[in-house]
Amino acid sequence: MKIQRNIIYLLFIGLGITTILYACCIFKWNTQECVIEDKWKEFVSNLLVGIWGSAFVSLLISVIGYLNERKIVLRNYYKNWLILIEHCGEYLNYTDKAIWYKEYERKFHDFFDFGEEIAFFIDIRKHKKYLGEIVNFYNIFIILMQDDFKILNCALDKSTVENKIEETMLKKRTINKLNQDMTVDIMNFKKIYNIGVKGLFTKYRFNKTILTEASFKEVSQGVEENIKEIIKKMQKNGSTKVTIRISKSNVKVLEKKQYIYRATQLEGDYYELECRFILVHYFELKDSLKKEMLLV
Repeated sequence: MKIQRNIIYLLFIGLGITTILYACCIFKWNTQECVIEDKWKEFVSNLLVGIWGSAFVSLLISVIGYLNERKIVLRNYYKNWLILIEHCGEYLNYTDKAIWYKEYERKFHDFFDFGEEIAFFIDIRKHKKYLGEIVNFYNIFIILMQDDFKILNCALDKSTVENKIEETMLKKRTINKLNQDMTVDIMNFKKIYNIGVKGLFTKYRFNKTILTEASFKEVSQGVEENIKEIIKKMQKNGSTKVTIRISKSNVKVLEKKQYIYRATQLEGDYYELECRFILVHYFELKDSLKKEMLLV
């Protein structure tokens, strides 16, 4: 999809340049000076006409190829989205929730691949942003819950962990927040897929989230400074285990907010922390939560 988009951009630029050059040949050159010069000017003018014609035909073919590829990407996006929605609806039917989550991750990544392709659409009304927000909705669930499903595999008291998971993903213990009331968004998708002149300028908004102040716990600015350093160390080392200088009170905050599994005190104020996956996305989730609160 990226290649098709870039070809269209390059051909459009080339078409514009040759059009300008040909216009200069016609209107700016004085063809009355000498015969030889006239011949060269005629030669260059005709050459530019040929290039312009070739660029126009190539652009037309590329646009047709792009529109066809766009349809294929959107069809696959929709197909994998429906598969993910169906799987979300089966959560309560699974005895082993960890198996359900493993399947969820696999189905999400199939869906995510086509979400990435959509990022390269030529877009006027930010339809790709809308479709990207749908992908992000399911991705935030992974960010929020990956650690809890990981703990679920080895927890002695599975009911406690399952209750915490259900507080985030279930409404009234029966309605799955991941697939409730997607009818409007599916209709919007179909309008984007079968786009017409009117639909080309229609803007859509995705207004669903499982991100709340209860599911994401914010900390003070002082602790956030420690989190910034922890994230840098995790990204540099490629590990969730980091050694950092941090106050005991801040360690307790991170434990209470469940951003770390455990902390081992070393010398002085240095601690070895085993961090949760969610901590890497702390600031991303904080920004997303603020946006959601502004939209309410």
